[in-house]
Amino acid sequence: MDQKFFKQFVKLIAAGALLFAAYGDAAAQGPPMSYGEQVLQISDNDCTRRAVQVLKDEGYRTDERGNRSVYGTKRNHSVYILCVNDRDRDRNRTRVITIVASRSGGENVPGAERANLERRMERAGGGNSSGCGLGRRITEYENGFTGIWTRRGRGGTYDAIWTRGTDRAEAVLDIQLSGNQVTVQRTDAAWMGSNTCTYNGTMYGNRITGTYSCRVGGTNMDWEATVECN
Repeated sequence: MDQKFFKQFVKLIAAGALLFAAYGDAAAQGPPMSYGEQVLQISDNDCTRRAVQVLKDEGYRTDERGNRSVYGTKRNHSVYILCVNDRDRDRNRTRVITIVASRSGGENVPGAERANLERRMERAGGGNSSGCGLGRRITEYENGFTGIWTRRGRGGTYDAIWTRGTDRAEAVLDIQLSGNQVTVQRTDAAWMGSNTCTYNGTMYGNRITGTYSCRVGGTNMDWEATVECN
């Protein structure tokens, strides 16, 4: 999808959400999207500042900002956060509308990204978090596949299973974390041909985004993941 149209589409949906609190019919014509609302005990000015910081911490570019709104882009995601305050009732009670559109991955990808942003908005100050390291399980998205990476013990070895409809893939992963830089060495199961791939990514809180290349297959392909801490 054309990037300019993609941005305009997200903003159109955001405007419609503010007026009608619904976007299903319009969203059906474009990329997978997710819409959500939350109420925070902060002013709309503080909400806007927090949204900018949260998106920055999550690796988004926020080149476009409105009076009470922020628009950001990160790889395959576009997000629009709108802060609506009813000043006649409570100057420190703001309704936050978050809309995420994703140009790749399954239908649940924008929903997971939106939920993560909403959790970050709830935190005081919206600052960055060191997360929990590699965690016990990682949910990963690539090329329309959803992967579940499960840790063996306390080391860096993970068993990975990907699914996309009836398609399935399996591999063993060696994952290393240095600072906020993540490196994954993947060896596919023998029945798949034992192909190898290398993933490189950057961790923001419990989120990882980056690219990967395979010995057989494509190079510099996008991937992203969410680390489960417990």
